[in-house]
This record gives sequence, structure tokens and C-alpha cells, in this order.
Amino acid sequence: MKIGLIFYFSGTGNTRHACQYIKKHMTNAVLDLYDITQGELPDLNPYDFFGFASPADWFDPPLVVKTFIEKLPQQNDKSAFLVNTCAGFSGKSLKTLKSWVNDQGFKVVGGFTLKAPESYPPYVAKGVTKEKNPVPKNISQFNNFISNLNKLFFQNATEPQEGILKIGLIDYLLPRYPRNKSKIEMGKKYIDDTKCNKCGLCQSVCPYKSVTLNEKPDFNEEKCNGCWVCYNHCKQKAIYTDKIRDKGHYQGLEKYKQKLKL
Repeated sequence: MKIGLIFYFSGTGNTRHACQYIKKHMTNAVLDLYDITQGELPDLNPYDFFGFASPADWFDPPLVVKTFIEKLPQQNDKSAFLVNTCAGFSGKSLKTLKSWVNDQGFKVVGGFTLKAPESYPPYVAKGVTKEKNPVPKNISQFNNFISNLNKLFFQNATEPQEGILKIGLIDYLLPRYPRNKSKIEMGKKYIDDTKCNKCGLCQSVCPYKSVTLNEKPDFNEEKCNGCWVCYNHCKQKAIYTDKIRDKGHYQGLEKYKQKLKL
């Protein structure tokens, strides 16, 4: 039986659970999952194929994903598949992710976008929750995608061929924003001293290592890329920006897990 490894970034847990769903339903291969924010790179040699999973961030993968992929050792057409999660339109996320993966010598055999509840605080604060995501049709399509992966990576199958990624017309027409778009939209972050209990969670979850816990959390705005992970994870709701405060925190993960039956 073949062994695969999925590299993933998940700010709220949506993408992580999408990967766990794939692992649960892969019958012809064993899958390991690797959070790319863990730090030290794993040994790629034992693995027959790879997956790359990322949320959409202003219609493209976040910068932390690009930085991680560029650190991977160059491959020689090692097979890989892609997974993208988003609440609305994903834009060219899969296409961009494919280009980054191809640059490192991986051969992309397919990709899929799984819908998830909205986790972008400014939208959630306005009542845009997309809590019905993923709808049954999207889950069915995801199951078909996983079924095809099972066939591609069957023990006695020939080496999979490179696949063609298809994106919808609207996604194709959506603009491509610079990767500092998220940072600009989020703006500067502050701490409400009356709420912060100095738990250090914001520091531990930041994928860009832009938070330092001193007397209170300090934000390095140069390192920050506006992913909202610290904001969404702060249980005390002590973090705020010039645009939003005390509202919009992501609450959809448990319903998402239920829909995926995880």
C-alpha cells in the first residue's frame, strides 16, 4: 500500500478537517498529515505522493504556504494533489498553488475546492456566515475526487499522469491581489488590557511568528500578514483592530465537523 503526506495550513481548522476527511476516506493508501507551521521539515523520502491543502486568502493561497513550499527539497515529478477551502469564490487559488508546487518539481494530478463556513471576521460581523457550507452536492463532488485519488494511487496502478485543473468562469475573472492585501485590510492590531489574560495563545497560533508575549502581546506589524488567526482564536476577545472589535469571531468549526461527520 502506498503512503502519502498532506502538507496543510489551517488558520481556523477548516482546512485541517478537510484533510482529515480525505485521510478517513482514502482506502488504497495510508495518509499522514503535516501542519506546515510546525517548523522542522519532515523527511519526504518515505512517501510515494503528496497533498497540498490551503484556504483561499483574497482569491489566492496565503503567503505562509508559498514560503513553506519554497523550502521543500526539489523533486523529480513526484505526484501531488491539491485541496483548497473557501467560503465563497476561491479565485485562482488552485492555479497559483499548482504553480508553486510545480516549481518545486512536483507533478499535480488533480485539485479540488471544498466549501467551508465563512471565517473572515469583517464578513462574519456583517452576518455573512455561509454556515450551510459545504452543501451536499459539494460533499458528493469531494467524495468523487477522493475516489479518483484512490484509483490513481492504487497499489498496482501505473504512475499517475499530470491532471488539468479546472476553475469556474467567475473564479477565472476575479482579480489577483498582491499578497499584502490581507495585511492592508486587517490594519494595525491592539490589545484590550481589561480582557487579555496573557494566556499566550495568540503567540502560539500565529503562523508568521509576529506575536511576542511580554507584559502583554506585542504585534510585529512588519511580520504580520493579516491572516486573522490571532483574532479568531482569542477566547477573551481581547484583540481588536481599527475596523472591528468584539465581534465576527469564527464559530462555525463544530458544525463543519458535523457536516463532514468527523
